[in-house]
Amino acid sequence: QAVNSASVSLEGIEGVATTGRWGAFAFPDAPLGTISMRVSAPGHVSVVQLVEVSGDRVAFVQVVLPSVAATLAEVFVQVRPPEDSTVEAAQTAMDLLSIEVPRIRINSSAVGKSDYTLSLRPGTTVVGSVEPLILIDGVVMAGGLAYEALLGIPARDVENIEVLTGVAAALYPLAANGVILVATVRGR
Repeated sequence: QAVNSASVSLEGIEGVATTGRWGAFAFPDAPLGTISMRVSAPGHVSVVQLVEVSGDRVAFVQVVLPSVAATLAEVFVQVRPPEDSTVEAAQTAMDLLSIEVPRIRINSSAVGKSDYTLSLRPGTTVVGSVEPLILIDGVVMAGGLAYEALLGIPARDVENIEVLTGVAAALYPLAANGVILVATVRGR
């Protein structure tokens, strides 16, 4: 279950992000490299986790905050206005991709049809598809199956999404047009 209004801070960056209704947060100006991220919320144990930020991929990180059962002597309530976040509108893994990856293009051939094309880079080719390689929980998904799966995974069940392009994608065969790695929360 998403934790609303959790505080997220990154080592070396001033300011704190607050999670939205679906637990989403963003640091668009995070420096590249491995960064220590701290997440805390009332009634939960604070969690510190290392996050890898790379210039050629967008990473989605899901953190589990264990609940703390304790008796409180006093309660401090802080009210903040809701932030305008398009991530909160995400219902599926496909929505997360279309909202959070600015260079991604998702086209549907017809309303109500599941015939999608997806590309990470502009242009066309005469030798094949411009679609990226898509792996869901380590399983290569081909063509329409990948899009059906991305549409069928609820956003709250997405643990991590990484978009790899350039040299980072070279680790995967058939990844000349990039790679989208989707990891779901185990057991869902």
